Amino acid sequence: MYDLLIKNAKVMDGTGADAFSADVAVKDGVICGVGNLGYMESAETVDAAGRSVVPGFIDSHSHADLTAARFPDMENLTAQGVTTVCAGNCGMGAAPLTRYYMGTSGDGEALEKVRPPLVTKESPQTAAVVLPIEPVRRAFSEAYGVSLDWSSWQKFNRHFERCGLGANMMCLVGHSILRIQIMGPDCLRAASTEEIEAMCALLRQCMEEGACGLSYGFDYAPGNWAEDEEILRLAAVVAEYDGLLSAHVQHSGLRRGKLDRGFQPYQGFRELLEIGLKTGARLQVSHLRTPFKPLNDKEAASAAAQALLGLLDEYRAKGVRVGWDVLPNYPVAGEYAPMLASLLQCYVERCGSLTRFGEMLGDNVYCARLRAELAEGKNLGRGELYSFDIDMPGWDAMWRVTRHNEKSYEGKTTRELAKLAGLEPLDMLLRLLETDVRTCIRLDDPGKEYIGFADFIHHPDAAIGLDVECWNYDCNQETRPDMPPVYLGAYSDFSGMAYLLTHPDAADLRREDRIAAMTGRTARNLGLRDRGFVKEGMRADLVLLDWEKLSPSVDYVHPNRAPAGIDAVWVNGRLTAEKGRLYNPRAGRIIRNGDRVHG
Repeated sequence: MYDLLIKNAKVMDGTGADAFSADVAVKDGVICGVGNLGYMESAETVDAAGRSVVPGFIDSHSHADLTAARFPDMENLTAQGVTTVCAGNCGMGAAPLTRYYMGTSGDGEALEKVRPPLVTKESPQTAAVVLPIEPVRRAFSEAYGVSLDWSSWQKFNRHFERCGLGANMMCLVGHSILRIQIMGPDCLRAASTEEIEAMCALLRQCMEEGACGLSYGFDYAPGNWAEDEEILRLAAVVAEYDGLLSAHVQHSGLRRGKLDRGFQPYQGFRELLEIGLKTGARLQVSHLRTPFKPLNDKEAASAAAQALLGLLDEYRAKGVRVGWDVLPNYPVAGEYAPMLASLLQCYVERCGSLTRFGEMLGDNVYCARLRAELAEGKNLGRGELYSFDIDMPGWDAMWRVTRHNEKSYEGKTTRELAKLAGLEPLDMLLRLLETDVRTCIRLDDPGKEYIGFADFIHHPDAAIGLDVECWNYDCNQETRPDMPPVYLGAYSDFSGMAYLLTHPDAADLRREDRIAAMTGRTARNLGLRDRGFVKEGMRADLVLLDWEKLSPSVDYVHPNRAPAGIDAVWVNGRLTAEKGRLYNPRAGRIIRNGDRVHG
């Protein structure tokens, strides 16, 4: 007797082969039959007539480990069909926590209990929030009722095996997390020989305890301070275990405290490929994008994308094993200034609080001085990662209002609102804040079409990542009225996979190829042994799609909505979501390096 029988389905098996009609049977969390299964007895039978059964989507570039302790149901992922994530990317991560904790997103309220709010925002390129772990453990418990009850990698895995997860999760060790355990707050410098030895020893321990590899974040502190010896020796440890070496390659010109204004990302891609060539490590290039900047038209972006794909082929011919992923929702992802006031946070802090800043905007003298300073490009926060710069082309079209007391403003850019009001865009920006200092925004960068996505998604090696954390649908970080603005409104992605399936740049791709990019190819890149395909013996991570109703349901004002057309999601054979309704059985598993395909 089967546990689940899905009848009359159009199966897309994750290989890219043509869809075929079949039934799919599941027993004990494993696919035990694909074909004409007749009328076999089953505890549950689903009629999939007119719909497609595909493998559960695999997010090859995730940061779910950063928030999984708070949101283990992972609703924003499972409701859109994501059944497996590869987390711990960009050098960031949640383990090991032997001595120190490095601040990330979604932990602001807890960290305020350990230290006061920042005097100014710290860019992740130049600074790292490094705190002793024991006070942070207490703060997480007080702020969120969550226990960070692990130190080693083994205890990290056991935490989630005990508490459960909404989706399967394989994790990489973040280079920056590794670095701070050994170097502590004094990590913005080159490591000594002894410190490199200690990092290698700690990484080796993590790999022995099941870590699936290592990730670098060459644009982020403190990892961007590492010298070549440190980088290569750690990569060699990963190669010993045939783990995965993932990297956010260097895109900016800032490295080791120095800025190279002539730097091009092409150099960063080549750096990672050279590491693979020298160490034999299996590479995964994170969120592929065009390797030259600036690019102002699609033709130039396409030529740049093809040059990068040629570079990857060049190193494959030399024996380098390299996979890559591309983001369907880049550059929005989880990285955007959530409140309009956060673009002027230095002024907020000068006023003492967000409330006081709002009051000061009602003072004509203060507002006139602020306007003059901003108009002249002399704002105090200029150059910060998320700040307002009058000289930035198209700044007034970059952000859409997602929340304001005046509901008619929502969904519009500053430029659009200024035109309707007959104002200069800068005056409109200040009016938005004066009338509602808690105005929320979301990045809507017009340059996102120039990242080469169309070229990358059409390549036969294309795989997909979302670059987001995990959250629940009722998540709300606004737990008190006067929190610093940088902490508010930062919902994660809720429909990136459905966005890819309906993306205009992928419209001419066969549905089977789009599904393969989200499942089988990603499984191959990550070395997943028993996921990514609808075949006998594979884990029953499955999605039931209604292509006619499929829609990402994107809504920047209310982003926490399930996509349409994802009719059912099973994780290890257990129903996890059905037409946006979430059951949260926490059927996900921890995937260890020993579970992966090697060689």
